[in-house]
Amino acid sequence: MEQGTLGELYLTRSVIKHISKKNKHVIFGAAVGNDFAMLRVEGNFVCAEAVAENPYIAWVKAFNNLSVSGAEKIGARLVFLLPVHVQEPDIKDYMKYFNVLADKDDVQIMGGHSQVSHAYARASFCVTAYGQRDSLVREDAEAHDDKKHHTGRRKIEKDYDIVMAGYAGCLGARLIAEGKYAELVKHFSESYIDGFLSYNDDVSINAAAKLMAENDVCCMHDVSWGGVYGALWQLGAAIKRGMRIDNCKLPIRQETVEICEYFNINPYLLDGTGGLLGVFADGQPAVKGLLENKIPAAVIGKVTMDKGRVVMAGVDERYLQPPAFDEIYKVLEAV
Repeated sequence: MEQGTLGELYLTRSVIKHISKKNKHVIFGAAVGNDFAMLRVEGNFVCAEAVAENPYIAWVKAFNNLSVSGAEKIGARLVFLLPVHVQEPDIKDYMKYFNVLADKDDVQIMGGHSQVSHAYARASFCVTAYGQRDSLVREDAEAHDDKKHHTGRRKIEKDYDIVMAGYAGCLGARLIAEGKYAELVKHFSESYIDGFLSYNDDVSINAAAKLMAENDVCCMHDVSWGGVYGALWQLGAAIKRGMRIDNCKLPIRQETVEICEYFNINPYLLDGTGGLLGVFADGQPAVKGLLENKIPAAVIGKVTMDKGRVVMAGVDERYLQPPAFDEIYKVLEAV
């Protein structure tokens, strides 16, 4: 395709034409000549974004970020950064896929931007997710009585519980298993890798976030690039506290451990999209509720007041570092 903004003909018949989902909060959205979308909202308006080379990953990461706020999903805006070798059928396929995701999440695609350039070696997608929090919660006694989906940054004290829902390295291990399937089935049995890929692990954290909010969570943070270790570091920065984490308590699939050992990478620094961290005065009720809803969960550690972010593995201690690089790129060139 020619460099520059996607032409009106392509934009109309391959992008806008394929947007079908509508949301009552969107007054107007995607159309040729519309530089913005307009929403009808009351109270707290929330937005969150993510960028990835895979439409699904960009979408899930953006809406996972939104879920942590306790917001009701409304819509999304999309940015396509496309290399010149991408053709119109590819763009139609991208939009069809995004529409499937929008239908599943009951949100409206409200517009965005598409750019074609030699500067882009591969297609990349930016998703900005929009939501409204006060449509689900009001700051009054009634809201507190029914415990609707709500979370805030409340005061956190020493020895508060840190809870993890979901599996460490969940998405990263799956992407590696898919991308390196031919190599892995030479080392492991085909049935072993197929069995791992057959797990229906949900990388959306929406259900887990709602359950944590219903159990008086003080703060939540989703796991993403940089894995659970990276997310724990960021959680500590957010709450301005330290932590002591028991590495043995982190939920993880054995297949993830073995795939990571084969490629000599750390599963706890591997993309863990689908994982969620929460801080509670008492985390056991939340863990009970998560497990009852078939979401893996455990109390993995405690809050400390010294600001040191320490992971214990037996008698060994590891001090967490700011996330800088995801282990997946040691195995896959692009995700």
